Formats: sequence, C-alpha cells, structure tokens
Amino acid sequence: MTDPDEIKDQTLTLDDCTNEHRYLNCILTGSLEPVHLASVQFDHCTFQGDCTHTELLDCSLTHCNLANSDWNESVLSGVQFTSCRLTGISLTACRLIQCALRDCTASMLNLSESTLEKTTITGCDLHEASMQAVVVKPKLVLDDCNLDGADLTDSNLAKWDLSGASFSALMLSPDRIRGLKIASWQAPALVAVLGVRVK
Repeated sequence: MTDPDEIKDQTLTLDDCTNEHRYLNCILTGSLEPVHLASVQFDHCTFQGDCTHTELLDCSLTHCNLANSDWNESVLSGVQFTSCRLTGISLTACRLIQCALRDCTASMLNLSESTLEKTTITGCDLHEASMQAVVVKPKLVLDDCNLDGADLTDSNLAKWDLSGASFSALMLSPDRIRGLKIASWQAPALVAVLGVRVK
C-alpha cells in the first residue's frame, strides 16, 4: 500500500481536498456546497467556519484545531479524532458511526440531537458540553472523561456508561436516567444533581 500524497502549509477550502491525501499544517475553510471526503488524513490542520453537511468516511484528524467550527447535520463514519482541539465545535444533528474521540479538548462541544452509533469517547475534556437529546446505539462509554457541567437533558441515559467519567455537576432529565451506569463513588454527586439532600 502506497503512502498518501501529502499537501502541506496551504490554505484551502474543504472542497479543494482530494480523497486519499494527507494534509499537514493546512488551514481548511468550509464550503458553500456539501463536501464528501474519504480516506483523508489531516495532521496539525486548522478548520474554520461553516463545514455543515460534510460527509467524512474513514478519515483521521490528529492534533487538529476545530474550535468553534460548525459541522451541523454532517455524517462522520469511521472518523478518528486524536488529540484535537474541539472546544466549542458544533456537531448538532450529526450522525457519528464507528467514530472515536481520544484525548481531545472538547469543552463546550455541542452534540445535541445527534446520533452516536458504535462511537467511543476516551480521555476527553467535555466540560460544559451540550449533549441534549442524543441517541446512542448500542451504548456509549465515556472513559476517563471530564463531564463536569455537561448538559445531558432529554437524552435517554439507559445506554450510557459514566462509571469512568468525572463530574461534580450534571444537567439531566430525571425521567430519562433509568439504566444509567455509574460507579459507586459517583452516587453522591448524582444524588445532588437530582436535588436529593442526604442527612
């Protein structure tokens, strides 16, 4: 298997990108038209602006900066985010299929109304993230993640595993908490979230 062609130190729009290429230290801006990319490697790239309705298939993003970019209503399948800056990124109403977020800074990330299918989130800072009305298939494990102040309102938590996450405050819907998996040491924080006072 040959190495992908490499493009570096360029400023491009997403629709300038080519399948099976590697982009290094590039600045990538959104497109006015939907973009479909497959088997692309992004390394130390910065994404800016409107990337809505983008479709990424089997792509990798490593040490990339996607802070405050807009990916609403996108489809990401087999996409790997590793050590990326996702602060304030908007992924509202997206579909993530077999994706992985590892060691990412993702405070104030917005995943509301998205569907996560066989997606893993590990070692990420999700402080004050918005994950409202998220649909999970078949389950979601948040391992070694900071969830403090995250908003899980209207998400059915029956398939969520927060036992490896840390939080002192969460927002959630009490009627949708049944089946949530937590660790025993997290119970006092969850009790406080639910407004119960322990004497």
